[in-house]
Amino acid sequence: MARPKPIVGVGRIAFDIVGVVPRFPDPDTRVELSALSIQGSGSVATALATIAALGGPAACIGYVGPDRFGQLALDLLAGDGVDVSRVRVGKGQLSPFTFVTVGADTGSRATFTTQGDVEPPAVDSFGPDLAVIDEASLLLLDGDEP
Repeated sequence: MARPKPIVGVGRIAFDIVGVVPRFPDPDTRVELSALSIQGSGSVATALATIAALGGPAACIGYVGPDRFGQLALDLLAGDGVDVSRVRVGKGQLSPFTFVTVGADTGSRATFTTQGDVEPPAVDSFGPDLAVIDEASLLLLDGDEP
């Protein structure tokens, strides 16, 4: 039987921490988290992780920063079964990162985010790795990255 063609995604790879609190704190106070989730993110990365979780072949073309958030995002994608062999490490100090706080009492959210400062690698640095696009059964693009 022929090996299925991968679904390939090109896009931003980011990192999220989602914390749930019983209620939003008043200013200058502290509230204990009731739940915490650490996840890779980015629209294409999330779609690829879902495809891999459902048993489909998924491959990512993109970049992360040289920081711990970038490495964690990459590790999470790989752990979900996404082929990350075509992901590059860009120059900069901070990968895209978001912290979301969810108030359990109302379901309301507060989001703190940064796009980071990682410079995308030159397209030609991906060289022959881009050939996987020709083999793809479907190509996902997020619209954020060139």
